[in-house]
Amino acid sequence: MPIVGGSDGGLFTCAADLITLWRAVLSEKIISKEMCEKFFAPHSDDGDMGLGVYRWEEDGKVNLYYTVGGDFGVDFFSAYLPQNEMIVSALGNTEVNTFPLLKEIVKAFA
Repeated sequence: MPIVGGSDGGLFTCAADLITLWRAVLSEKIISKEMCEKFFAPHSDDGDMGLGVYRWEEDGKVNLYYTVGGDFGVDFFSAYLPQNEMIVSALGNTEVNTFPLLKEIVKAFA
């Protein structure tokens, strides 16, 4: 893992930072309403990607927007569930995949 942040890691954050970022995006503090709509709109052939976020869609409705990542010794996801206006994040200090937890959150709340 690089000492200085780069495209392959080295970023330091916490769950509270991720919540702050989601809230800033959703409240139009850092991007306009129009840009937010473009950010979440489908931009891939299968509709699973917005601009930097994944889209989890079932039965024609988006259940959540999320981002995931990891490197040796770290793993995370952060998601916004629009139906509940809920933001959830999980950060781990192993490379064990946090994605199964995200799936369970979708089952329980989406």
